[in-house]
Amino acid sequence: YGVASSYAGHALGPGSLAVEGAAAPSRSLLELVSDALSAGCVAETLASLEARHEASLNREPALARALAEIAEDEARHAELAFAVVSWALSVASENEHEQIRGAIQITLAELADTKETVVIEPVAGRLSSDERGALRQRAIALVIAPALGALLDRSRARSPS
Repeated sequence: YGVASSYAGHALGPGSLAVEGAAAPSRSLLELVSDALSAGCVAETLASLEARHEASLNREPALARALAEIAEDEARHAELAFAVVSWALSVASENEHEQIRGAIQITLAELADTKETVVIEPVAGRLSSDERGALRQRAIALVIAPALGALLDRSRARSPS
């Protein structure tokens, strides 16, 4: 909010947070994992790396610091999502375990099949579409796919087959 306030010329801050329906009925383990895979393992990892790259390019020190903080925050979210998937694999019944493995395999297949995997708005408008695509492809190849593959490998050790 500090950077936004300096650009706006007046103090900005968070508004009220609507929490109606936040305590929704419990969801299945597979639903939790599916959300963690798409919103956390993939989108948060990509957002972190994009913000980190933006921070390295930005010549405005305050904005570069803010982007670096955003990158760290997004990286923590991604780390939590990978931990959720790992935990789910450790507590899942045999049937749930196979469903979770299938969800990971589907996520990996989707990542392999598309160049533009997740739509994330450019941070501060600095990355071109081509740069963003290249960054995402490297992130998928070097971070996301190997981490999901490692979860699959560890889960195979648990499988009776």
